[in-house]
Amino acid sequence: MQLYKLADDYLKLQSDESFTAEEIADTLEGIEGEFNDKAENIISLMKSLSSESDSFKVEAKRLSAIATAKQNTATKLKEYLKGELIKLNKTSFSAGVHKASIRKGVQAVEVINADNIPADLVKIEISQTPDKKEILKRLKNDEKIEGVKLIRNPDSITIK
Repeated sequence: MQLYKLADDYLKLQSDESFTAEEIADTLEGIEGEFNDKAENIISLMKSLSSESDSFKVEAKRLSAIATAKQNTATKLKEYLKGELIKLNKTSFSAGVHKASIRKGVQAVEVINADNIPADLVKIEISQTPDKKEILKRLKNDEKIEGVKLIRNPDSITIK
């Protein structure tokens, strides 16, 4: 039987007055035992899935490190080929199905000292962020603040 059905049966039986106290106690004990077994199995499955998830995360990090190393090697080889083409004053190269060409870099601005830049060439960005810690503190002290309300996050379960 599913866990939620056991919980429903347990609650119904507690409010049902057509049984004797002894019958209710025996039945509740049986339902509670089944419930505990189901809950224990769910916790075991959760722990197993969490362990599996951790293993996948470790493997993902390992594979990510390999991918990064491969990409770095490819980038170094690309720079090496570019350097050799420049050394030979070649702007393009073709061999079999592969082609390579050197393209001039685009001009860009490097800011050396932002304080010396004229004001008409500087963008000013202003951002506002509510101070949620202070707002929470004041709301807990029954202060009315327009534009916010005090909510309760969902309950959580701790499993050890």
